This record gives sequence, structure tokens and C-alpha cells, in this order.
Amino acid sequence: MASTLFWVVYLFSVLLPVHPAWVLGLFSLSPVVVVLLVWKVFRDGTPSSYTFEERFYEDWAYRPVRASEED
Repeated sequence: MASTLFWVVYLFSVLLPVHPAWVLGLFSLSPVVVVLLVWKVFRDGTPSSYTFEERFYEDWAYRPVRASEED
């Protein structure tokens, strides 16, 4: 939630009349936020029970179309 708020503030800082030092500070902190997001996914994420060939998108039961040998 905090990272989402950071990105919203970061994106809207372009539209709002804020001091350039504020934008530079947000820009400097953005790699830290990305690293924290990656760390959270690695720490709390659950591995998929499917391979990429079976389902490349976990949230939807879409099965990729396989190319036939005749094509």
C-alpha cells in the first residue's frame, strides 16, 4: 500500500506545482521502492503449480494455442 501511494504521489507531482527538490527526492527514492517491491514478491509470493507452457497467466484459465505440426 505504501509503495502504491509513493507511485501515485510521484506521478501526480508532474501535474502539481511542487518544488523540483521534492521531485528529485522522489526520483532518488524510486529505486529503493522497486527493490522493496521485488523483495516482497520474493518473500511472500507463492510459486505457481503450472508451468509457463501450461498457463502463462495464472489468474485466468487461458491455455495457449499450440502450433500444429502441419503449419
